Amino acid sequence: SLLFLGRPSLYSWVSPFAAAFGYAALWLSISQETTFKRRLFLGWGYFFVFVLLATIWLISHPFLYIYFTWVFLAALFSFPFSLLSAFCLRKPLTPLSILGFSLAFSFLEYSFTLLPCGFPFLSSALYFSWSSSSLILASVLGEIGLSFLVFATNLFAYHSLKNKRFTPL
Repeated sequence: SLLFLGRPSLYSWVSPFAAAFGYAALWLSISQETTFKRRLFLGWGYFFVFVLLATIWLISHPFLYIYFTWVFLAALFSFPFSLLSAFCLRKPLTPLSILGFSLAFSFLEYSFTLLPCGFPFLSSALYFSWSSSSLILASVLGEIGLSFLVFATNLFAYHSLKNKRFTPL
């Protein structure tokens, strides 16, 4: 997956592509489904696998209960993203809906770093940590601003690829 391989700790040269097209590729594959339930289920499955891979270090714990915790957290964290993704794909995107969904995805992602358990490594803002030049943007926008930028770029890319034209909305 482009999103998993785009983590700067794995392949830093893939990070710019993941920041621009990672979620858009996911949404393009989900949007082919005809019903809301199927889009929701496929999105949940994709995010579930992504969270499992991103948090695989959790199973280095010596006790067996961590496997249940690991799978439970992945299932829990992937559901809101799949639900928001399924809602996002219901209608054609407009500039206002791209702004709204980008804000919603960013605040949802940021809420995971604050409320449940402080998972800062699931942030899409990490895709901008691939070079020192992109880290300057992080000092200006912060984590939530970078997440917003990633989701807005991906929603615009999804809209452009879906309509097969690369023009402004």
